[in-house]
Amino acid sequence: NNNQFGKKLQIKSSLGIGNCVDAVVDGNFLYVIGVSRTGKIDPVDFKTSYKTGCLYVADISDPAVPRLIGKLCGLGNTRQIEVRDGIAYVASREDGFFIIDVTEPSTPKLITHYDTVEFATGIDIYENFAFISLRIYGVEIVDISDLKNPVHISTIKIGEAQSVDVCNGYLYAGVWGQQNLTVCDVRDPYNPCTVAVMPVDGRGDGVFVKDNYCYIATGHHARGMTRHDESDPAFGNGHGMEIFDISNPENPVFMSCIKINRFYKLGNDMWDVNVCGNYAFLSHTYNGVFVIDVSDPFKPAFIAHAELPYNIERQEENPVGGIAL
Repeated sequence: NNNQFGKKLQIKSSLGIGNCVDAVVDGNFLYVIGVSRTGKIDPVDFKTSYKTGCLYVADISDPAVPRLIGKLCGLGNTRQIEVRDGIAYVASREDGFFIIDVTEPSTPKLITHYDTVEFATGIDIYENFAFISLRIYGVEIVDISDLKNPVHISTIKIGEAQSVDVCNGYLYAGVWGQQNLTVCDVRDPYNPCTVAVMPVDGRGDGVFVKDNYCYIATGHHARGMTRHDESDPAFGNGHGMEIFDISNPENPVFMSCIKINRFYKLGNDMWDVNVCGNYAFLSHTYNGVFVIDVSDPFKPAFIAHAELPYNIERQEENPVGGIAL
């Protein structure tokens, strides 16, 4: 029932660049990553013989009419992107971590590639360090003070970390398999340590820290599932967003949880959240995009919703990957 999610948002325009997985805005420019799969399908493992991840740059001086102005390919199985001070950082799953010069947005140039410990799923930049969430092995910390020569510093073994946000010397991670929000003290990146673990009611993914609150996007199954089918109330019922008070990062306090449709589908299972002013924007693959009023963190409320157009060729909804404001 879409009425429960507020008014329906309208799609204004499209870059027309095909499959995309994440996006970020920096100034008057939009940076988008995606993967084009080419080559023949291997009949044994069903993988394509080539994967061409691309970075696209669009001028959004007029946000309603974005103009594609730059492109760089050869970036592997792209997953998440961050941009800081004219440099783009791209986590590319099994293909590691790419650093790209975008000081001239129309001609992005690869600076270097770094081979991460394991699948690079998420990325955040804090001071001179990249914090890269790994599919199974936690979070890898990499010194990027010399952009041409990234150096491994340490690894925080916190489980299946999907996404991270670092603020004021603390790292907040959405942990998928263990279904939690994990907080780590990374003020000394050579000796990071876990200081708090908070359970969430779903697989943990995107995190966003603003002021004294941490917002985390969750999905798939709620906690306590015992039967892997719809007869279990927890099955597919982990989709939503939770808010924690992190005034004291080492003692987070649960504030509230807001849920969306009960649903389960593997494949494009990525969830993210971005907050601007009093609104949280939740991107939730096949469920679409949700706008949530978080002016009262104890009582978040849906105010708007959008779904991407149905994909006739694949006979399924187009999933939302990332979201940029």
